[in-house]
Amino acid sequence: MLDLNKIKNNTLLLTDSTLKKRILLEISKNKIFTNIKIMTFDEFIKEYNFNYTNKTIYYVMNKYNVKVSIALIYIRNLYFVGTSDYNIDKLKFLINLKQELLENNLIQENYLFREKVKSMHITVYGDVPAIYKNAIDKLNEFTDVTYIDIDNSNNYTHDIYECNNMDSEIEFVVKRIASLLDSGIQIDKIKLANVSREYQTIIRRIFSIFNIPITLNENNNLYSVSMGNFFLDNIESDIEITLNKIKDKYNLKNENLNNQYNKLLNICNSYNWCNDYLSIKDLLIYELQQCNITNNIGGIDVIDLEKSVPENDEYVFLIGCNQGIFPCTEKDEDYLNDTIKEKLNLETTVIKNNKHLETTLRFIKNTKNLVITYPKYVNGPMELSNINDILKYQVTKVEGNNYGYSNLNNTLLLGQMLDTYIKYGVKDTDLSRLLNTYPKNNYLKYDNKFTKINVESLKKYKNNYLTLSYSSIDAYFHCAFKFYISNILKLNIYEENFMNYIGSLFHFVLSKYYEKDFDFDISWNEFISNNVKELSNKEKYFLNKLKDELHFIIDTLDEQKKYTSFNEFLLEEKIDIDKSINGWKINFVGIVDKILLLKKDNQRLVAVVDYKTGNPSLDLTKVPNGLGMQLPIYLYLINSRYSNAEIVGFYLQKILPTSINKDSKKTYIGQKKDYLKLQGYSVTKESLLKEFDNTYEDSKLIKSMRTTSKGFASYSKVLTTTEMDNLQKLVNKNIDNAINNIIDGNFEVNPKQINGDLVGCEFCKFKDICFRNNKDIVNLEEYKDLSFLGGEDNA
Repeated sequence: MLDLNKIKNNTLLLTDSTLKKRILLEISKNKIFTNIKIMTFDEFIKEYNFNYTNKTIYYVMNKYNVKVSIALIYIRNLYFVGTSDYNIDKLKFLINLKQELLENNLIQENYLFREKVKSMHITVYGDVPAIYKNAIDKLNEFTDVTYIDIDNSNNYTHDIYECNNMDSEIEFVVKRIASLLDSGIQIDKIKLANVSREYQTIIRRIFSIFNIPITLNENNNLYSVSMGNFFLDNIESDIEITLNKIKDKYNLKNENLNNQYNKLLNICNSYNWCNDYLSIKDLLIYELQQCNITNNIGGIDVIDLEKSVPENDEYVFLIGCNQGIFPCTEKDEDYLNDTIKEKLNLETTVIKNNKHLETTLRFIKNTKNLVITYPKYVNGPMELSNINDILKYQVTKVEGNNYGYSNLNNTLLLGQMLDTYIKYGVKDTDLSRLLNTYPKNNYLKYDNKFTKINVESLKKYKNNYLTLSYSSIDAYFHCAFKFYISNILKLNIYEENFMNYIGSLFHFVLSKYYEKDFDFDISWNEFISNNVKELSNKEKYFLNKLKDELHFIIDTLDEQKKYTSFNEFLLEEKIDIDKSINGWKINFVGIVDKILLLKKDNQRLVAVVDYKTGNPSLDLTKVPNGLGMQLPIYLYLINSRYSNAEIVGFYLQKILPTSINKDSKKTYIGQKKDYLKLQGYSVTKESLLKEFDNTYEDSKLIKSMRTTSKGFASYSKVLTTTEMDNLQKLVNKNIDNAINNIIDGNFEVNPKQINGDLVGCEFCKFKDICFRNNKDIVNLEEYKDLSFLGGEDNA
């Protein structure tokens, strides 16, 4: 460690963040009083050159229509340009940008700090980051700069262990760690290095099997936790509304949750210049991703070997030392490429890679207690890193197993050996030994019966909060276990395909359609630019075709407006219904594409339309079983928002046909217009229906709507007000039933079947893990008409 007593007074000590923490700890521990200022290289550059704020990033994003990451690349590269004309477009852009930001007071230059530095001694401890080396070297022009290297005098030698694969490598490491712990080594003295993303799942699994805590770095930020997700899902222009929702949802007496909330509050406060927090959502996502919330669990730390200097009493396990992966190498992919860097006298990729090698060698040679491992096979044969051509360490092949640390791991190994023996006839030498030790193993025995989870544990896991929607309730009624996997454990990974993308695009443009200054092309291009997606040539071709299709849809909507007296339109309307019960904060949420309204003679009429690019069913006969409730839920949502209004109808509008059946009596354009008619249920009160559709007697607006001399045609989908009221009451009852079962932890494997049709397993992604058998299937009553709704005709 650096001898602080040899540092002159009035010294500015520059180092990296890890060494700074150690120096400050040393000062505090030994009560050293010294007149020196300690800064990291990043802190110094921002103070000495210029600093920027989130307002700067926002300005660049909006001015140049780029994402947060690109804006930051532009800004951070401003540190390397002066005022010279390099006759290079990228540098010209950066020079102009820097001047533009200065003129708008969006970057701040600290002239007082620059003057103060000139009167100080500068000491640089450790390796200067390549990107800042030029700037720090220039300090020599006006003051003395002393460079102190980290002690490199040691030359420890270590063994390298070759393991069969990544699993056996981590198992070997864990057992060595267990041995250290047994010998009395404190867990905070044990470190893991060179942990790539590919290792994290394996490490998490095997370390948990051996009950050894470890702090991984993949899920330790605000963006990855429930509160961060809730915050982003509920951002309002007025951020106070969002913060109050968080206070209502989360128990902030909990120390961890309170810590998360305070960090979130600090982020929001740093944007107090902003009047509309919705407009900075992308920036807030970035902030949450950068905000660490790692809880100190007293486990093993994962370290960056290029930023770490282990003490002699620390034990480090360096994993994944394979050729092509270790040591770290960079490619010439920076915004400023190597050709430009040479002109700016910056370090090129070759120089940086040489430094990576030097730093890695220094770490290995100066770490007293170091275990190096690598896997021989990872999706094929792998080689040991050629760094050992320099080190020339002994390589030892790991063979055999030590079964002394984990019964769970031993039983898992027994299962693997039995698989190999039964499938391939290959008997492991330890198979008999493990069978004799664990005679009551559960090999090939499985009970898929759901063991009810503890209600309080569920409540704690969900932070007393549930958000439900049509899709989640529908999943529960199809199969409770399906809901548990997708909505409680959140294992339902959404993968956007081309049709999902088109559906989102159509919905977005249609959501803008009723705006006063609607411009089709502007809305279309806005979605495309904000939702960048790589498209194949085939998809690009269809995208152009579908643009024409959307033009046709909007022209048809213009025509349909002529047939209705309704003159108010609400688009993308979010409706929340509070279903809180038994200490749970529960919201049922729905977003309605279009609500149409009319005020007439102190009466309010309402109709609801939801755009669909798929082919949802209009059949209501499954509603008593909780299925097929998509259309009725719109009725339920509208009734909750407009309880004193008359509901005229609730409809789907299928805006993207998969195919159109030929009808010789109609033109192709006529058939397309028919497809775009509203499909759903209308009220039987003709006086009300006429206001919504003045062509209802032979409707040009509603599909299959027609009247005869005897009333509505038999194929017309109409309901009395009593039937509509009973339908929404039935939906409410079903939702309440689902909620009560969910909060009671009822998540059995119970796929539903109606008249031999196993609807509960249709399109299910979890068939491979439920192990459904015939005993699990629940047979439901089949309803063939809507008599369950009751009610008299009130036309």
